[in-house]
Amino acid sequence: MSQILILKKRETLGWDGAYDAEKRPLIGKKNGAIGEWNYNPVVDVATAFAKQYTTDAHFALYYLEGPDGEIATECPRLNMAALPATRVLGGQVWIDLLVYDIDDAVAHKEHTPASADWRAEFHRQLDLLPWRECMAWYETKGGARIATRLPERLRPETYLQWCREFAAVLASHGIEVDLACTKDWNRLFRLPFVRRNGVDQRLPADFAGFEKTLNWRPTRDPQPQPASGNGSPAARGGGASRRQMTNAGAGEGVSSSSPDEDAGPFVLPEHIRCGRRNRTLHQYACQLRYYGATRDEILAKVIEVNMSRCEVPEDQDKVIKLVESAMDPRYAGGVANQSSHGGQDAADSDAAQRVRLIIRPGNLAELVDQAEVALRERDPLLFQRAHRLVTVTRSVDDGTHTIVKVDVDHLRYRMSKHIEFRRPEKANGKSGGRLDPPKDFVEALLAKGDWSFPNLRAVSDTAILRTDGTICCTPGYDAASCIYISPHV
Repeated sequence: MSQILILKKRETLGWDGAYDAEKRPLIGKKNGAIGEWNYNPVVDVATAFAKQYTTDAHFALYYLEGPDGEIATECPRLNMAALPATRVLGGQVWIDLLVYDIDDAVAHKEHTPASADWRAEFHRQLDLLPWRECMAWYETKGGARIATRLPERLRPETYLQWCREFAAVLASHGIEVDLACTKDWNRLFRLPFVRRNGVDQRLPADFAGFEKTLNWRPTRDPQPQPASGNGSPAARGGGASRRQMTNAGAGEGVSSSSPDEDAGPFVLPEHIRCGRRNRTLHQYACQLRYYGATRDEILAKVIEVNMSRCEVPEDQDKVIKLVESAMDPRYAGGVANQSSHGGQDAADSDAAQRVRLIIRPGNLAELVDQAEVALRERDPLLFQRAHRLVTVTRSVDDGTHTIVKVDVDHLRYRMSKHIEFRRPEKANGKSGGRLDPPKDFVEALLAKGDWSFPNLRAVSDTAILRTDGTICCTPGYDAASCIYISPHV
């Protein structure tokens, strides 16, 4: 059965990733002091949903698995900044439950209870779903909440992909969910039976659906993210989107929308003319990201397409900026919704994608480890070679690439692109201000020596022959040979 994290109250402080010398999480308190781990229980979802709580209890969808493979029976509330830290500590965050809010749009706007007509229409549409038998639900003040057990446990990044695509499928069946549920893996939801404002809540509910898992999986076809806004059944403005796509796996209609009113799903053309080059490369990168490709994989594929299909290939440094822009959360649904890329777009995406680290005295080693994980996952051009950190840069004169040592100033610049440093929470509860990467912090990472960055042996401007006899001509870093392939055009 699926596991969820139970919080007695919504205001429970979250973990930002700080931990002590014994690698125990430390939770910041409003008075600026460092608190100990807040022990919140991890409970079976059916048990948790059936219980009557004496507080305004909430739940989160995730749970933790320790380095030994055991599921933690209790863990802290996790802020997004804590995700890299859990991996540094050898743990993993898992989610195996899909939850959506469905709101009566009128009630939501006017802050009133959902109408009886809306509730009746919601239940009618719910009963028509092909997955009705695996759907649990309970009514809320402003609408309803549905939940279903996933067929497998997912990491947070993969969970959001599933969540967005199934939201589009539900929209094609007339049920439009609150898309805020598709943006945050650590979102909190109110439990069914709680005490709210001193009154016990006992609205209608049915949890029989927890006996089965969702008999649906994402399609491999490109699926754009649904339009934003609070949803409702068709009786309150819901219904299928103007364009339908077919789910190849289950034959279900999937709603989709494109930034171009008449454009269909993105298809990579065989020949890319200059006027469409950057937009096409950006859309292709967005599509690969939607499929779950890593940043390195996306970069290698986009460089390959740039070299082989573009009428005039784009400069490789600009291709890297296009890929970085595609990692922006705005494009997580697999489609680019702006006509120009690079420049300010790339800068905006950098800010949106930064990992947040809270600078606290006495945690230098732990913060350096977390920063290393963040850079490894987000910077495809940072390597180690001969006990030094290096990167690959392109010569302005002849276009060739060379290996360059990374010094303090250069690493500080790269950190500022991918990591947001902040002071601890203030005494009044407000978040601390932003910081530039502290130089002693940067120097500590450079001096660490035992890095997890990929090894770089050489740069080649031609295809290479690996030791196993295979040939690699894909531009970018080849992990098998530890060589960066950079065809000179």
